[in-house]
Amino acid sequence: MIDRCTNPCHKHFSYYGGRGIKVCLRWLLSYEAFRDDMGHRPAGMTLDRIDGNGNYNKSNCRWATRETQQNNMRSNTIVAIGSETKTLSRWVKQFGTAYSQLAGIRIKRGWDPIRAFTVPARKYGGSH
Repeated sequence: MIDRCTNPCHKHFSYYGGRGIKVCLRWLLSYEAFRDDMGHRPAGMTLDRIDGNGNYNKSNCRWATRETQQNNMRSNTIVAIGSETKTLSRWVKQFGTAYSQLAGIRIKRGWDPIRAFTVPARKYGGSH
């Protein structure tokens, strides 16, 4: 966390410090302060920023699973259906479709989201 936010030589600096993401002074100065704020890392969890554009501090960080982190990335496609807004992968999981990539393409092309998740892919080639 500290290295990728403060060290321009870190391979991921451009995604963190290079775009202005900072670590709060309290955590920069003391690992004990970080541990007091966040507790020990639970098994299977890693540190996640709730607001991916926000800084590393107590109010913007949590311990999260890999799935939670994957659904909290800037690169996600966000889809609204009715009053609910979720990432594409969360909708795919809810609809139980195997067409996540196809649904994403359909949505980007303007398809109605429910239709994008439920219309089966056409089969090309092969015998009929």
